[in-house]
Amino acid sequence: MVFDKIKARKPNMFEQMLLVLGIVVIAVGYYMVHLVVLNYGLGSFEVASVLFFWFISILLIIVTAVAENSKEEIKMIIKFQHDELKLLRQDLRRKK
Repeated sequence: MVFDKIKARKPNMFEQMLLVLGIVVIAVGYYMVHLVVLNYGLGSFEVASVLFFWFISILLIIVTAVAENSKEEIKMIIKFQHDELKLLRQDLRRKK
């Protein structure tokens, strides 16, 4: 099939660090939310603030990971197009 010819892209160091950072943010954020809920109660402004900050932090990490993945995929596509253009130029030179 087509997928046999294409090599799977492995995560780079930045993506691995981002994964670890994401797990740490989720764990520490959950702990902080839990502490604030215990101290102030579920309906307080502090809980809403901490939850909002926690969700924004997680969303920021997800967007960063998606942007890095897109960058790597675009780099691969550009390389494939460059190779194809090179072959087309060689073919055009042979026909002349």
